[in-house]
Amino acid sequence: NNLQECFTEADVERIAKETVADIRIASSNLLLNPAFQKSQGVFLTEAQVDALYSSCPNIPDKIFLENMESKPFSALDAVTTDGNCTEIEVNKVNTGECVKSEMEIAKSQIISRLRSARGSYQSTICSVLDGTVGKCLRKPFPACFSEREVVFLKTTMEEDVQNLFKVV
Repeated sequence: NNLQECFTEADVERIAKETVADIRIASSNLLLNPAFQKSQGVFLTEAQVDALYSSCPNIPDKIFLENMESKPFSALDAVTTDGNCTEIEVNKVNTGECVKSEMEIAKSQIISRLRSARGSYQSTICSVLDGTVGKCLRKPFPACFSEREVVFLKTTMEEDVQNLFKVV
């Protein structure tokens, strides 16, 4: 495994487990989405979806999911930054709380504004995202992050937000 040249074995295992957990969360949300269920003609309860995953030995269980800390960048705390950021400085960037809370606000604003929208749906959605999730993307990074690291991390965050809306 080529990742072990850059990461400790424990970090590789943690990153893999968190990544699979994120995939489980995303796929569960999709499977439980009423519009998706209707389009597929399959109607599952949360208990049924949980039962599907519980039979898989390498997929983290629901207790792990509930206790897992949301991180936009699962490997960020396992690497050394250009400016040797401390754990505290890395955690300022690697908390998913800003995006998570702003995304909830964005969802409710988008629903209400689309109902009364007179112009383009795209401009309405972009405006809401800029005023909510955009705040997270504009937060300053600690000075220990190099410009290339900041550009990479912000670009990744932007792509993640865009991918969330592609699914919806």
